[in-house]
Amino acid sequence: MVRMNMRNCGGTDHLSPTLYHSGLSGDVEAVIEHVIEQHGLTAVALIGYSMGGNLVFKLAGERGQSIPQLKAVVGVSPAMDLAASARELHRPWNWAYEWKFLRGLKNRYRRKISLFPHIYSLDRLVGIGSLWDFDDRITAFYSGFESAEDYYYRAASTRVADGIAVPTLAIHSVDDPFIRMLSETRDILLANPNVTLVETNAVATAPSLLTRVDTMVTGPSALCLHSCCTPVSWKTNHCKKQGPPHLNRVALLSGVPCDTVIRLT
Repeated sequence: MVRMNMRNCGGTDHLSPTLYHSGLSGDVEAVIEHVIEQHGLTAVALIGYSMGGNLVFKLAGERGQSIPQLKAVVGVSPAMDLAASARELHRPWNWAYEWKFLRGLKNRYRRKISLFPHIYSLDRLVGIGSLWDFDDRITAFYSGFESAEDYYYRAASTRVADGIAVPTLAIHSVDDPFIRMLSETRDILLANPNVTLVETNAVATAPSLLTRVDTMVTGPSALCLHSCCTPVSWKTNHCKKQGPPHLNRVALLSGVPCDTVIRLT
């Protein structure tokens, strides 16, 4: 297994002057290419959680069958409808979730300011009280989008989900606290013969589903990728109990055995 952290995560803020966001499917592709080249793999599966779910679906939709080694994709609580989810996150009953997200985003942005003061300004944090505000004033501004709304639209995997051409599993909780799947998105997934949509009726956010899926697809020893910045940073991490490898258990989810699972968290 290869575990991929988004750029700036895992203590890698200094490796890239750019910020991460939900549309960087090109980063996922760069990791796939690197892993395939380094290890000579012939079959790779992608698993993404929440934002990572949107990224792996976006890549699969954009590339279709042009990555022959990509055999399966799994999205757990995929944040495919970014605008709807950002609005739901700002509801009064979700204040704890939004506060936690904003605190982390603001702290990471302050670290980027300290590392790249010629690029980022502390003034842009003034008046930010929601995730939408942050994406409008920070993410969109520094990532080439016109606004948060433009960012949410262009980064959403819903736009390309009809192009997914490999066996794909989407797991979504109908009563997730804030990750929303619009009826239009659901229709697109159901209309694609390569996609299986599983919806639960009990609350199951990405962290709770993560453990269940990991139990099925991970092995005792994982090669964890801690940054998709340039240069790529690698670290070997024994993050499971010792025992026989079970990487091919991804076949339980996709019907396709794979050499390696790349997990986005």
